[in-house]
Amino acid sequence: LGQTKKTLSGFSSAQSMPHTGILFYADLVQGLPKEYRRKAAKLLASKCTLAARVDSCHQSTDGSIGQQFLDDITQKIEKMQEAPPAVRDRALPRPDDEPRKKRGGRRVRKMKEKTAVTELRRRANRVN
Repeated sequence: LGQTKKTLSGFSSAQSMPHTGILFYADLVQGLPKEYRRKAAKLLASKCTLAARVDSCHQSTDGSIGQQFLDDITQKIEKMQEAPPAVRDRALPRPDDEPRKKRGGRRVRKMKEKTAVTELRRRANRVN
């Protein structure tokens, strides 16, 4: 609803926040901390759109649906501001005693052949 999409691209000393419109300056949004304002403005815009559709179809003449939307908005904003649940430290898994099986292949086989103990070395390593 009325977002300003143009940026001033450095030609003016005036500054405007991009992607903020009339709803961004509503008391409901401005009363929040800065980090939640944009998300709350998007939430408010979506509910305003739904309320406008309900109003155009004359579905709720007493305003009960609008009040329900406002309750939803305040509930979601409160949920947004709650601290995240604490992450509990998990115990480390039990270490495996046996070594893992290594995958083979031609390259590994060739390396093993290069570093393997040959018959000549085996004889040279003998004490007697």
